[in-house]
Amino acid sequence: MNPDLLWLPALLVKSFCAGLAVAAPMGPVGVLCLRRTLAQGWSAGLLTGLGAASADAVFGLVVALGLSWLTDWLLAMGPRLRGLSGLGLLGLGAALILAPAREEDGPDPARRWLRDYGSALVLCLGNPLVILALTALFAALGMTADLNAGMPAALAVGAGVFLGSLAWFSLLCAFAMRFRPGLAAHRLRRVNQITGVVLGALGLAMLLGWGLAR
Repeated sequence: MNPDLLWLPALLVKSFCAGLAVAAPMGPVGVLCLRRTLAQGWSAGLLTGLGAASADAVFGLVVALGLSWLTDWLLAMGPRLRGLSGLGLLGLGAALILAPAREEDGPDPARRWLRDYGSALVLCLGNPLVILALTALFAALGMTADLNAGMPAALAVGAGVFLGSLAWFSLLCAFAMRFRPGLAAHRLRRVNQITGVVLGALGLAMLLGWGLAR
């Protein structure tokens, strides 16, 4: 390895820790990840986590590249974005309350996979306060000076945040899969109802302007 790039692995590890920390607080996407894993299996939960991790990586790149104009715009749009996310959560909650106990892949699994990934991505992008959390974490981990190294540093930060966030959602999926085989249909139906109520309540909280974890 080029001696001038020896700082990159350390930056990647620090970014991984930041991604893990920003994903860990349980919020709507974490609840959705658990429910999809229980009802549909590992792939649905993991795709949900991939969507959330992608959003975290985008926010990490925004911070690492010093795009203050984009940060200011996203934070200014924050209330509107959270309002749209709140409406989305209300819709998801209602759909889950009415959903069948266990959903199997239909004739077009690609559409289901895109839905699982895209819904988590959009929900997470609707919470730009993650930018502030990552900024604080980067400072606490002593990454501020490294971020001045340009594009290689920014890409390392984006990759590290993505992997750290994905690691957390992978743990959630593994946790949920331990309980999936023993869940009867009537219990999965109850899981759907409880999840729908929780997501609806979180959506209402977002509409009321309350700050929430993801």
